[in-house]
Amino acid sequence: MSVAKNLDTLLPPARQTRSQETFQRVLDTFTEMLNEVPFDQITIAELSRRSRTSPPSIYARFADKSALLLAAHETYLRAIDEKSSTVFSGHEDPSVNIAAITENLCDMYAVNRNLLRSVLLSDNVVLYSRVTLRINRFGDGLCEYFARIHPDAESVATEEAARRATSVVFALLHQQLLFATTDLKVKRNRAEIAALLASEINTAMENLKEQES
Repeated sequence: MSVAKNLDTLLPPARQTRSQETFQRVLDTFTEMLNEVPFDQITIAELSRRSRTSPPSIYARFADKSALLLAAHETYLRAIDEKSSTVFSGHEDPSVNIAAITENLCDMYAVNRNLLRSVLLSDNVVLYSRVTLRINRFGDGLCEYFARIHPDAESVATEEAARRATSVVFALLHQQLLFATTDLKVKRNRAEIAALLASEINTAMENLKEQES
């Protein structure tokens, strides 16, 4: 079954205003709970109580808890896509622009830490595919940005540099922000991590600059 078909199966569209309102209320409540307790400790019974929605009504909109997690992650993806629409076309100084990009990434990951941890620990092929798609989109944007800043670099080298930088950036995000030992460590190191990510991207760009000369 394709990812698209899985999405349609897990997240059937709400057809009426009241149904849409119920869908959103349940999803908002689930997201609140996810910020309080691990995903595997959330129960439909407790979600029903807190969202003031009967279990049959919840199951009419979400096939299971994985569907709830998928819907919450889709909401996150829409938010980050909106922020990323102009992410590579900001300040004319690349170092300033890249610093803004990495700070934005760190902020999004820190705010959505419990959600993203749950997604990566879910062992769900649909969720994994959505994570991969988001990372690839960032890589595409970074590749286009590199090509714009260093137009004389070979296209193959540009793509390799962008993909390598993207891989390192998201590995560090997952390691340092999602799976740091305590929330205090996340708060204390966020600026430092953003600077580390920016350094990785800037190094990739410097390497392309050397190839141009």
